[in-house]
Amino acid sequence: MNKSPYELRYELLAFARDSLTSEYYAKIEELKSLTDGSKIISTMMPKYPSKDDIFKLAEEYKNFIERK
Repeated sequence: MNKSPYELRYELLAFARDSLTSEYYAKIEELKSLTDGSKIISTMMPKYPSKDDIFKLAEEYKNFIERK
């Protein structure tokens, strides 16, 4: 089954969002292990992915796919 351009763009955005949020939570788990489970200082917290971060990564994925 062929997907419409809208479906493909949605999938790229979802993949970018999932990639960035997985990376975010992995960084939090790494911080927890480094601090021996004690409270993480707010200045150490990674930045949650913004809409712009997701759009930028999706655009990078799109450009990679379209490369010949």
